[in-house]
Amino acid sequence: MIEFRKGVAALKNRQVMSAVEHLKAAVAIDPAFADAHSDLGVAYLRSKEYHQSAEQFQKAINLVPSHQAANENLCMLLLRTKRYAEAGQAAGRILRRGAGSARAHYVAAVSLLAGRGSQSEALKHLRRAEDAIPRARLLAASILAHTGRRTDAAHELETYLRTPDRYSRRPQVEAWLADLRQ
Repeated sequence: MIEFRKGVAALKNRQVMSAVEHLKAAVAIDPAFADAHSDLGVAYLRSKEYHQSAEQFQKAINLVPSHQAANENLCMLLLRTKRYAEAGQAAGRILRRGAGSARAHYVAAVSLLAGRGSQSEALKHLRRAEDAIPRARLLAASILAHTGRRTDAAHELETYLRTPDRYSRRPQVEAWLADLRQ
């Protein structure tokens, strides 16, 4: 479908408004096109139109319940909008299907921590996410330091500092690491 391809190309080129228009046209032509709904959700997410984004991800999921991208993106959106309980439920649905998604494990961990759930369970999820999501190591370090495992926490921070993280918190992490080593 031409509109879908144009929308995907616009997303790749960070032309969000163009992507929205092309993907809206794609779903108007074929309302059962789950990938178009999912990508429209991404376009809305990038334009910070969170309600429309969630709606499109949910439409994709309603059409194809196992739609991995839509499920993961909905999890991350719910997390970003601090809807932790819903995010945890969405992550749980992904994990119950057996999809070993790093994003779902990360969302599950953050949701547990936000809801004052089990830190050991959150740590298990973070371990499964940390290779794909470097900031998971920061949360793991926080849990480890809080439970008195300073050496393990320091190791997590050292490993984080060796990873490329576009949200790098290098100065803060180096200061935290220095504090742990004292």
